[in-house]
Amino acid sequence: MRCAARVPYTGPPLRGPLVLPATSAASDAALPAPTAKRLDAAFDRIQSATAAQAISVAVVTANGSWSSERAPADRPALYWASAGKTFIAVVILQLVEEKRLSLDAVIEDFVPGVPNGRAITIRDLLQHTNGVYSANEDATARKAPRWRSAADSVAIAARHGAMFCPGAAWRYSNTGYDLLGMVIEKVDGRDYRSAIESRILRPLGLTTLKVPGSGDAADGIAPPITAQTGAGPAIKPGWAGAAGPIAG
Repeated sequence: MRCAARVPYTGPPLRGPLVLPATSAASDAALPAPTAKRLDAAFDRIQSATAAQAISVAVVTANGSWSSERAPADRPALYWASAGKTFIAVVILQLVEEKRLSLDAVIEDFVPGVPNGRAITIRDLLQHTNGVYSANEDATARKAPRWRSAADSVAIAARHGAMFCPGAAWRYSNTGYDLLGMVIEKVDGRDYRSAIESRILRPLGLTTLKVPGSGDAADGIAPPITAQTGAGPAIKPGWAGAAGPIAG
């Protein structure tokens, strides 16, 4: 599908700004014993169902709190997967705030060859209204899971072509965030890992968070494991690139 320009959105309503109700201050007291017992049992079921080697859960309410953690003795960091996309988004928005980037800039100006790249904006990449095929959905890639560079993922997306005209619909795209990582490198003059560390982690003193290295290396990070994959990792943290760049 070739589109010369963005088109009006025609998909289901997008979520508007969240209006959070007023909440009471969290209590440092322990939750009542019967509640804690039920949470302990639920924690056991979750760990059994997921086969996770390391798991951490906390519940905090105005009436009390509860937490539980099980991990190997070396206490590895836990992989955040796609929740790490928020860090890529923050760096992009910092560059916008610094007037070094515009949300209305098109991806062709930074990464040539993306289908409909002259119509896809940075805003579209951030909010998944870009129509870029997500390379992890490619049948061949799924049969041979491994680290692929951002350029490799973009090439896979280009072979599939655009899924819809930019702006017209919403569809989750990991490759869209690979592209944002490439934009960060072009605009900020450093890779997304260095940008996250220098712009977010160090200034905020987030010493327990880390950005996994690209590829197979995942030192100090618990491998994601599911009941379906048994003892083998479903994905290594470094494989996701800018689509999943945080562990902690």
